[in-house]
Amino acid sequence: MDDLEGSSNLANVSRDVPVPGARGGFSLLELVTVIAVLGLMSGVIAPLASATISTARFERAQRDVETLTKVLRSFRSVTGTWPTLSASGNPVGIRMLVTGTALPPAGTWSASSTWEANIAAAGDLLSNHLVVNRPGGQVVNRYPTTGDPSWLGPFLDESPLDPWGRPYVLNVGSATSASGTADQKLWVISAGADGIFQTSVQAARSDAAQGDDVAAVAWMR
Repeated sequence: MDDLEGSSNLANVSRDVPVPGARGGFSLLELVTVIAVLGLMSGVIAPLASATISTARFERAQRDVETLTKVLRSFRSVTGTWPTLSASGNPVGIRMLVTGTALPPAGTWSASSTWEANIAAAGDLLSNHLVVNRPGGQVVNRYPTTGDPSWLGPFLDESPLDPWGRPYVLNVGSATSASGTADQKLWVISAGADGIFQTSVQAARSDAAQGDDVAAVAWMR
């Protein structure tokens, strides 16, 4: 009986007595090592994450411009005209259409360009032509809604900005231009991550999109 009680007490005592060599927490050297490793990992992970985000934005922009070219061609097929009707009723009064809910203010892009100058001079919202039939935001001068062909929209559910928060631009005036050598491509274009248009608004047939511009051709002379 005494032996059993002694064994029981010994077992209890052994659980309470620290094991030689055991210690809690981390040493300063271990903490410094862990912090250094985490720093190295963040230096590798951050660029990879940034590259992944950049790729995802480019891919989304590419999908958007391709979708908008298809919608623009559909508008042309249904209405028999390009969306160049101005608020005053001029059938070729619009040079540029932009996505979004408001015309872009000065400084939207990183550098002034012919694209911006044309938007300021003869630009309108894409939604005024493809989402609703209100060129320039008015209801007097509109695309015909009866007969054949006629406006049978909406052709577009929404008018998105590009992944960098700026409008996509459509140089629709190229489709009605009288130029024989320039204005031969109707672009749907984003200025890309740098916000600078590097593609010519008056592109010739053989011209390609430049720099990091993300573009698709909706029509070519």
